[in-house]
Amino acid sequence: MPTDFQSFYKTLSDLLADIHDNGDDLNDTILSMQNYLEISDISPNNANKVQLLGKINQVKNDINKRHETPTQTLLNVVLSFQLLVGQTSEEVNEYLQAEGIKVKCSFAYLSSLVGYIIDIENIEDVEYCDIFFEVGE
Repeated sequence: MPTDFQSFYKTLSDLLADIHDNGDDLNDTILSMQNYLEISDISPNNANKVQLLGKINQVKNDINKRHETPTQTLLNVVLSFQLLVGQTSEEVNEYLQAEGIKVKCSFAYLSSLVGYIIDIENIEDVEYCDIFFEVGE
C-alpha cells in the first residue's frame, strides 16, 4: 500500500474510476452472451430462445441504466475523497497540478457530479471524456 499521499490519491482515484467503468465490462459480457445465443443452432423462432433474448436485453438495459447514473453511495465516496484534498475545485486542481497527477476521465466525471470540476490538463484520457461529459477547451 502506498505511503505517500500522491500515490494514495492516484491509486484511489483510479479505483473509483474503475468502479464506475466496470459497467462496460459487464455490458461486453452480456453482448457476448446475446451474440452467442443469436448465432446458435437454436431456431430463431424457438419460444425459449426468444424469451431468453428478451431477458438478456432487460439485463443489458439495467446495466446501462445503472452505469449511466452513478449511485449516490459512490458519489458520496468521491465527495469524501475530494474533501481530503480541498474544499474547492480550485484547490483540488492546484494539488493535482503541483503533484503531476492526472486522473482518469471517469473519475473527473464522477468528481464533476459532486461539484469538483477537474481541469482538462489534469485528466489523463481526455480524448475519451466526451462519452461522459462535454470537456471545455
